[in-house]
Amino acid sequence: MRSLVAASLFAILLVSKASAQDAPSTNDGPAFHSDTTAQAPAPIERQEPTPDVAHTAFPTPPPYDPSIFGRLIPPAQLTPLLQSDNSVVSNVFHDHDAHKLIMSAVPSVMFHYGRDVTLPDTVTMELDKSPAIAHVHDNRYVLLTGNDRAHEWMRHDGRTLIWIDTKEGIVIGAFFFRPNNGEPGPTVTVFTKQIKQDDIHFSELPPAFLADLNQWQQQSGIPPVAITYFIGDISKKFLLEHNMDLCSTENLTGGFGSDCEQMNFDAADSDLTASLYLAQVNYATNATAWMINSPDQVSWVSYRNNTCIAGADPLACRIRLTRARIAVVRRPIMRAHR
Repeated sequence: MRSLVAASLFAILLVSKASAQDAPSTNDGPAFHSDTTAQAPAPIERQEPTPDVAHTAFPTPPPYDPSIFGRLIPPAQLTPLLQSDNSVVSNVFHDHDAHKLIMSAVPSVMFHYGRDVTLPDTVTMELDKSPAIAHVHDNRYVLLTGNDRAHEWMRHDGRTLIWIDTKEGIVIGAFFFRPNNGEPGPTVTVFTKQIKQDDIHFSELPPAFLADLNQWQQQSGIPPVAITYFIGDISKKFLLEHNMDLCSTENLTGGFGSDCEQMNFDAADSDLTASLYLAQVNYATNATAWMINSPDQVSWVSYRNNTCIAGADPLACRIRLTRARIAVVRRPIMRAHR
């Protein structure tokens, strides 16, 4: 099980060359312009690089903590869903009790998916006519999947996963699509009303969910994505930060070898792009924004590259400074919600 979870965490963090073309890089200094009131970019934080060792950019990640989940659903109410294995997802979703339980965990926020719709409406569009087959494993976890192919007006390659832990009473969703409103993408948004916090990382989510999320991505033909968000029981969209070192011994089970450090940088760079976007649009769940070149970000990228170019390990240095920059960009919203 440990190797499966480690491999899953690794795969979720993987940013392939193909997805790097979809997700805008901060290498050239992009920021964003929106029709909302833009926040001033975070000031450049000058930090002297520490020794160029890749793993120093990754402190021990916070472990999964079940206590972050509230409003747990009594397991007795979820147990009937264990009988849905091999059933058509739309039939499961149309069951009154199942529908009520699933939707109770979907945040009631506006979401820009081709047009402004609520997130519950988005999930409904994805599952209402889904011909996919429900899957149950370990006599505990229920997976329901859907896509937007039944809705001709969408055409955003949308895919949805609903993950249910019938033992712990947890329901988590994930939604993949390719934005066309200026938002960097493609994106995966993880959501659940059962978590009420704005600072969350992959490692804090249930390992079984991460394993199933990875398998869903692979089976659905979803490319590894760099832009990953979280929407919980706060009407804002936050960064779901990649926080695992792909060069650690535990995470090398995929055999990616010497490419791991570049992947670490790609993940960090993508998290920074997402952070800048979210700060620009004030963490709105349905913002419309278009990329511009921010002088401040261009200056920071130049500072990062010039600072790290002469070191023993320039890439590790860039990872470290990028992670530090993410913390600076995110700091104001972290204070606002504490």
